[in-house]
Amino acid sequence: MLEKEMDLMVLIFSFFSGFIQGMIFDIYRRIRRALNPGKIETALGDIIFWIFATLLIFALINTYLMGWVRGYFFAGFFTGFIIYLKTLSRFFIRLLIKLEKGLGLIARLPKRLIRKIRGVKAFKLTLKGIKNIRRILKKIKK
Repeated sequence: MLEKEMDLMVLIFSFFSGFIQGMIFDIYRRIRRALNPGKIETALGDIIFWIFATLLIFALINTYLMGWVRGYFFAGFFTGFIIYLKTLSRFFIRLLIKLEKGLGLIARLPKRLIRKIRGVKAFKLTLKGIKNIRRILKKIKK
């Protein structure tokens, strides 16, 4: 492959890497919102996230550029990241919110089923009978 073609491939790859990093950033923001940390925890989380992002960038440079630092790689990465945040981020966040709601419904399903079972009269009578038996057994033991 010619050097210019290789440079173009690296630029495109770095652009999409920035896009993927933007998606990871949105997932992190949704998790942070769900956990509702304080200022210190938020700052620590942000620092850890950006350390992760930096390690990802240098791992990509090491893997695909044989460790050569090229300015266009950073330009492509940050351009992809910014374009993602300005265009697709809000749609991805909406998708994440829908997934959160769906997972919330699935998580609440067992609780709802238990409530419905407790609402059935036969079950209530059985529970009442068990409570009466316990009460009688306690009196007998005394």
